[in-house]
Formats: sequence, structure tokens, C-alpha cells
Amino acid sequence: SQPMTLDVKLDRSAIEGDLVNPAPFISNPPYRIYGGLVFVPLTGAMMGEINKLSKNHPPLNLVEATQKKEDIRKKGVDEIVVFLMALPTQATLGYAQMSPSIVEKVNGVQVKSFKHLNQLLDLPAPGGTHRIEVTQQPYTMYMSQKEAAKADRFIQMRAVPVLRRD
Repeated sequence: SQPMTLDVKLDRSAIEGDLVNPAPFISNPPYRIYGGLVFVPLTGAMMGEINKLSKNHPPLNLVEATQKKEDIRKKGVDEIVVFLMALPTQATLGYAQMSPSIVEKVNGVQVKSFKHLNQLLDLPAPGGTHRIEVTQQPYTMYMSQKEAAKADRFIQMRAVPVLRRD
């Protein structure tokens, strides 16, 4: 790899408020892959990238979340968490169209932050299956812990050796 110089224009308006993490681009951003579902904290840099990729037409649910910070804060949320994408595995069939979307609850518990999401996913799932509620139709994803473990091993062997960076 060779050193590279890039000129970057920062848009401060994309990082207003503390629900959207104001951190600029981070070389090793936090993420969690669970059964092929990829979760990240929402940052100003992430919103900027999503905006670019969507040709300035970002998903309405993300725009609304950044505009309704007070309503979200009243629910006890300290940091918005996004279901960013579904890696192709047997456990994620049908979930790709639900991304990107805000993660609201895991097993009926309001997700307060990225750290909290990780704690909820680390707990034993009721009946062996986590119920993850998001802001995109059909609004609920189900992930068997057994299937998630299989998918995680598959992903680690073939693509992403580290499934979690807090």
C-alpha cells in the first residue's frame, strides 16, 4: 500500500446533535456483524456517505431520525444505531431490503446506544431467537442464535475475520 493524499470537504451540518455521533471519519469505525446483519452507530460521516451513495436522496427514516432528535431522546436513546446491510447468508434471506434503517428494539427492549445493542445481542435470546425491530418494513427481523452462530463462522472464514469492533 502507498501513502495517499486526499482533499475532503467536511459538512458540519450533517453532525449536529449528539444522537448522531459527531465523530469525523474514523479509520476503524465500530460495527457489529450478527448472523450477517451489519449494525453501526449513526455518525455524521456515515450520513454523508449514505447521502452521496443515494445521490442526495437518503432514506427517509434516517432523515426523520436526525430531525426528530428530541422525540428519540425522550425514548431514552443516547445514540442512534443503524442496521446498515445484510451480508448474504442463510440467516439473512429477505432482510436486505430493510436496510438502512434505525434499530429501535431488541426483544422488546429499546436500544439506547451501540454498546447497548451489543449487550442485548449477547444475552440469551427468548426461545433461542432474537427479535430485532427496525424502522423499515416489514419492521421486524428474527435471528436464531444457532443460525447466527453458523452464519458468523461462515463470514469469518470467507470474508470478515473480526465480527465486532466496539
